[in-house]
Amino acid sequence: MAGMSAKELRLECPACRARLAIDVRTEKVVTWQPPERPGRGGRPDVDEDQWSRAAKRVAERGERSQDRFEAALAKEAARTRDLDDLLAGGGVGGGVGGRARAAAEAAHGAWPDEHTDAWYARLDAAVVALDEQRAGGRFESRGAACAARLAEGCVVSGLASASAAEFDALLDAVGDGPAIARVPPGAGAAALQQHLAARGFAPAGLAPVLVHRLDESTGAPTVPGHVRAAARGDFEAWCRVAGCAGDDAGRAARVAALRSEYAGEAWRLFVAREGGEVVAAAALLFAGDMAVLAHAATLPEHAGRGHLRALVAARLAAAASAGARLAVLPCEPASAALRAGLAHGLRLAYHAALWRRGGATRD
Repeated sequence: MAGMSAKELRLECPACRARLAIDVRTEKVVTWQPPERPGRGGRPDVDEDQWSRAAKRVAERGERSQDRFEAALAKEAARTRDLDDLLAGGGVGGGVGGRARAAAEAAHGAWPDEHTDAWYARLDAAVVALDEQRAGGRFESRGAACAARLAEGCVVSGLASASAAEFDALLDAVGDGPAIARVPPGAGAAALQQHLAARGFAPAGLAPVLVHRLDESTGAPTVPGHVRAAARGDFEAWCRVAGCAGDDAGRAARVAALRSEYAGEAWRLFVAREGGEVVAAAALLFAGDMAVLAHAATLPEHAGRGHLRALVAARLAAAASAGARLAVLPCEPASAALRAGLAHGLRLAYHAALWRRGGATRD
């Protein structure tokens, strides 16, 4: 330190011998004197340009950093455009969210107001599509498909729009075996339930249906790395795991039924793995502008590890990338599928009334 007054603090750098004065009150550098160095004649030379050269280097460094940052932004924007073009061209499910959703809205119209007859009917159409697809396309009409499903003791939807005569013909085709019908709320529900009661059906409970809007504001969930779309070689393992839900006695029959029901190209199947082994399985079906989260199951010894939640995330992400506007999850009360759906933001749309006739049924 060279000296100090009441107003200034004068310092000398011990490394480069530069001198500066600091205003004590404002703590700002008032003057700066570049270091002296010996000249050829023994007289000190003052490097007048040292400070300006340093300032120039700092400024250029900032410009180079800005250039690199802008180049990185441009590269990312180009990558995003390329990805959008790829997906919009059908590379993944026929289009990226916004574009495909706009096309879906143009094709299917705007969504009706919630909790109206039109809204219930629109959602029930997704459940009907699921039921028809599980019938494997083996029938020429929905009525025949429903008759076969009822004869197998399965839960059947899509009956609310049937007239009394159509429903009587359906039951005549089924015979007197066990059957269960799913009745959504809305127009015609009361009349159908009265007709079910007259034909020997009785209330058997409620089946929740969850929904989730898929748009730019919600985004797609993060999919864990151990979950992926099933490959062709995964189908047998998928059926084996998907058939584990329920008692052991009927497992072989369930696996055989799943092989038939989920072999079609309309299904998108997903698996979760642990140690290379398939431990959980789920299915997704597109029905117009809706995506239906279908069958899901986990091996009992791997339950409680978040696999069903991960499979919900994978199917929501696939539905969003394909441009579906709504995800629909039909499930059972107090089920693992219900809990997994609620954990990912799905909400209750309605409860369908279940009416049963005869013995045990399967969903």
